[in-house]
Amino acid sequence: MAKVLRKPQKRSSIAVSVIMTVVFAIGGIAMLSNRNHDEGPETIAIGQLMDDNSQVGSAQKVYMGIQLLDISQIHPADSTWNANFYLWMRWSGDIDPTTDWQIINPGFPAMYITKTYSYTNEKGLPEPFIMASGEKYQFVTVSAQFVNNFDMTMYPIDTQQLEINIESAGYNRSELVYLPDTSAINLHKDFAVDGWTLDNISVFTQLHHYDTSFGLGVGDKADSDYSIFRTTIDLTRPISHAMWKMFLPMFIVFLVALFSLLLNSDRFDVRLALAGSSLLALIFLQMGYTGELPSPSPLVLMDQIYALAYCALILTIGRIIWTADGIVRRSQDPSGHFEGDAMIAIATLIAFFVGVFIVINN
Repeated sequence: MAKVLRKPQKRSSIAVSVIMTVVFAIGGIAMLSNRNHDEGPETIAIGQLMDDNSQVGSAQKVYMGIQLLDISQIHPADSTWNANFYLWMRWSGDIDPTTDWQIINPGFPAMYITKTYSYTNEKGLPEPFIMASGEKYQFVTVSAQFVNNFDMTMYPIDTQQLEINIESAGYNRSELVYLPDTSAINLHKDFAVDGWTLDNISVFTQLHHYDTSFGLGVGDKADSDYSIFRTTIDLTRPISHAMWKMFLPMFIVFLVALFSLLLNSDRFDVRLALAGSSLLALIFLQMGYTGELPSPSPLVLMDQIYALAYCALILTIGRIIWTADGIVRRSQDPSGHFEGDAMIAIATLIAFFVGVFIVINN
C-alpha cells in the first residue's frame, strides 16, 4: 500500500515546488515594479559653459530664461515630441534677439512652431518692453514639436534625454551670446511628464561650432561658432510599465507553456497544443510593441528577453515530442516522465530569470 501512495505524494510535492517557484517569481516582479522612485527634481540645474567674460568678449549679452509648461506626445517611433513653454529675454544693445532666434531641432513642417509675443507695437509686431533698469525685455509663449534621437537599446526600461536648442539665425558668437537668466529660472512645482519619470532638467549655454564657413570668406562674417541656449530634460520610463504591460503578459504565456509539462505524458496532443499556442502568442505579443520603436526597428532589451522565452519554449516542445516518441514507439510508462518534466520546467524557469538578469545588467 505504501508503494501505491508514494508516487502521488511525489507528484504532489513536485507540483507544489513548481507552483512555489512561480509564486516567488511573480512576487519578485511585483516588488520590483513597486519599488520607490524619486519624485523628480525640485529645481532646474543651471550651468554656464560659456564664461561670462573670457568667451563673451564684446558680444551683446542676452539673458534668456525658460519655464516649461508641459511635455506631451513623446513618440520614439517617429523621433518627435511636443512642448509648451514660456521663454523670456532681456538685454542691452542694438541687436534685437527676439526677431532672430530659432529652434534648431524643430519638428516638420515648421508650422508646428507657434510663437506668441507678449509685447508688441500697434502693428502687432514684437517690440521689447523697457525695464526700470534700462534693459530691454520680451516674453514669448512657445508651442512646438521637436525632433530627438531616441536610444531604444534598453526599451522598455530606457532613459531618454529631450533637448530644446535655441540659436541665433544670423549673429555669430562675436556679435551675440546667450546666457542663462540664473535669477529667474526654476521648475514649476506641478510639472510632470505623463508616462515618464522626470529625473533632471538642465539649462545651460554653450558654443555651437559648425565645420563650415557657409560660403563666406575671411572678413565676411565667416565665424562658424554660434551661441546656443540649451535645455535638456532627462526622463526614465517607469519600471511598472515594463513589468505590468510588457513583461507580465509574456511571462503568463511562458508559464502556460511550462505548465504543459505537468500534464500526463500520454496526453501529448494537449501538451503540444498548449506549447504551440503559447509560441504563437509570444510572437503576436512581440509584434505588439514594435509599433513604439523607430523604423527600421533596432534590437532592444525586450527582444533579447523574448529570445530567451523562445529558447525555453523550443526546449519545452522538444521535451514533449521526446516523451511522446518514447510512449508511442518505445512503449514507455507515461507516469515515469513526470518527475523529469517537472524538473525541466523548474530548471527552465530559473534559467530564464537568470538569463533576464544577465541581459538587463550586461
